[in-house]
Amino acid sequence: MSKIYELIEDESKFHDHWVYRITQGKYKGFTYQYDTIRFEELSSSNGETDYHIKYNVIPTKNSVKFDPIPDELQDIIGVILSETINFLVLGDKNEDRISNPDEPVEE
Repeated sequence: MSKIYELIEDESKFHDHWVYRITQGKYKGFTYQYDTIRFEELSSSNGETDYHIKYNVIPTKNSVKFDPIPDELQDIIGVILSETINFLVLGDKNEDRISNPDEPVEE
């Protein structure tokens, strides 16, 4: 499976954080950084607790422009964030999961 993004150096970055660039598909060339990331606790109807990731992104000055950011691109950005968190927690054991979100993940 191929990655749909890469981490890049970008002088126009807002924070001293990673800059992501989408490398495939109709959002190719979109570069951004995650700004605020927080985990919210949600109660489900069956009494269990679920967690939801809330985040903001900042497109870099050199990015392909989308205003507003389409829902489909927001979904891709969310998948990339989830996979980045998984990679940071699980390391190389989870490397194959950083993939094209349109491709099924083989377990």
